[in-house]
Amino acid sequence: VQKGTSVTFSTAYDYYDKYFKEYESFRGFLVKDEPRLEQIDELADSVIGYNQRMGEKEYFVNLFPSYAPNMKDYKAYLEKYASSVLDKTSGEKWLSMDHYALTYNTKGEKDLAPNWLSDIEYTAEVGKAHGAKTHFFIQSMPFSFNGTAAGSRDRTPTLADFRLQMYTYLAFGAAGMTHFCYGTPPVNDIEFNESHLALVDREGKKTELYDLAKKVNFELLKFGKAYSSFEWQGVYPVIGSQTLTTRSSDIRNIRNPLDISDLYEFSEITSTRDTLVGSFIDEESNNGYILVNYGETTKSIVSDVSLKCKTANTVRVYQKGKMQEVAVKDGEVKISLEPGEGVFIIPYVKG
Repeated sequence: VQKGTSVTFSTAYDYYDKYFKEYESFRGFLVKDEPRLEQIDELADSVIGYNQRMGEKEYFVNLFPSYAPNMKDYKAYLEKYASSVLDKTSGEKWLSMDHYALTYNTKGEKDLAPNWLSDIEYTAEVGKAHGAKTHFFIQSMPFSFNGTAAGSRDRTPTLADFRLQMYTYLAFGAAGMTHFCYGTPPVNDIEFNESHLALVDREGKKTELYDLAKKVNFELLKFGKAYSSFEWQGVYPVIGSQTLTTRSSDIRNIRNPLDISDLYEFSEITSTRDTLVGSFIDEESNNGYILVNYGETTKSIVSDVSLKCKTANTVRVYQKGKMQEVAVKDGEVKISLEPGEGVFIIPYVKG
């Protein structure tokens, strides 16, 4: 439940006692949305009192992206919050941020936000270092009054855009995602006009975006239980043989990529388009992988991915809401991914 900027902790605690305490589904308070660097110390001062009053109920804060005003060092910002606030919380630890990926470049062309991958990588690394789950917001509607100007988010997401965002976050180990927005915000003179609609419009009716989001949500639910049993290890970027882009949103700019030797089950991975490979391992040393056809979806085409297996003779593939067992042939498995599409795979030896 969002506490609200103008609501004191004392008032929030009173509301908890009166309206939420009896419900097991109450997880905690969204204490602050997008705090500035100088506000983190204020949050740190409130954590101990929150722990004493709320026990293990979550103290949840959503952080700025790197393109926020006056943001000089994004990793330092994340680390400041993690060490000053997150480490002190007694409830489940979440590191959350909202970097909206769907934008335009300086030519007025649809493109991915320049530092989107960088922000995800920093968040994933800091979250892992502090024992926190990571949470991200999905750009599920158009907003801003800037049209096709560079940096504008005035883009209506397609099915491919939903998939790209959600599978990319999963490739970096995301444990939670929220649609921005589910309900359409009121018209204002800052971000939202009459034509900007979310999953549900201002009259409470479902929009076409609702069906697109629901479709991808159910794809993820198909392997959600299996995915949640794995721990994120890192990301291996595969440079596509037919990809020539060099933007800062490019996978070539991942700072700490895994080596192919870190992927355990695969000796080689090649693809025709840039492909992200998120690597995971469970408590029994089984390996799982998220593969994403990465790039601006309006400029992308199908990526044909080839995976050379070391020992596995079967790969369990979760794709488009279905699971199938794919036999390894001549030591290789091939998977085709549409623009923005992702899959979750588990290679194993079938007895």
